[in-house]
Amino acid sequence: MSNLDTGDRLLGAGNFAEAIACYDLIIEIDPFQHHAWYGRGLALARSAKYREAIESFDCALNIQPNEEMAWINRGTAFGILGEFTQALASFDLALKINAYNSEALYGRGLALNQLGRNTESLASYERAVKIDSDNYKAWHNRGVLLNELTRYQDAIDCFDRALAVNPDLYQAWQSRTLSLLNLERYAEAIINCDRLLALEPNNPEAFYQRGIALSMLTRYDEAIIDFDLALQIDSGYYLAWKNRGYALDRLARHSEALASSLSEKHI
Repeated sequence: MSNLDTGDRLLGAGNFAEAIACYDLIIEIDPFQHHAWYGRGLALARSAKYREAIESFDCALNIQPNEEMAWINRGTAFGILGEFTQALASFDLALKINAYNSEALYGRGLALNQLGRNTESLASYERAVKIDSDNYKAWHNRGVLLNELTRYQDAIDCFDRALAVNPDLYQAWQSRTLSLLNLERYAEAIINCDRLLALEPNNPEAFYQRGIALSMLTRYDEAIIDFDLALQIDSGYYLAWKNRGYALDRLARHSEALASSLSEKHI
């Protein structure tokens, strides 16, 4: 087995420090080995050393500028660092090499969204899922953006496509609940939260959202239980305190509602 194969095997096994050391040995012997620079960048990125990862991807790209995955991973690293203009430039360069790379289009959509260019972001997600209908991340993020644009049914359609590919994507269940609440489909929202809590039993947002749906159906006692569960997980959850107080007030439990309101104000 070559040193390069060993580095790749260590990378695949999640032994990132050992992989980096292996790639370093290769680069010391042959500094123009672009695959070693690329693998080193991946190992650094997976170790959350994003700035160093970008430097390694740059070295790989100086040697082999048509390595589209290096551009994509470079863009992803810039995105994680919050440098979205640089991220967008990397994804665009990847797409110059291969205009049909769904992952590059997905990353481009994320960067455009963060830059406030929502129309372009939607178009990029749309292209991503047309090329790869199983790109559940693109479906989900397209839905999130549609939620922001108050296109709630369109958003649900996207979340459904994401969940058809990955039914354990708890973020899609959570985002879907938000759409249902905004459409006042409260009974469906409760069922949706149940699915979410089966995946994420300690998710305070899921308990809060279910509490909101129950409260809107005037099931205040049950809503209070859910708000309490959310607060057991996150005692600083301002909206849970606020809506707990509202539910208590609707049940004429005014002193408890006042106490909940005071807790809310101390956050």
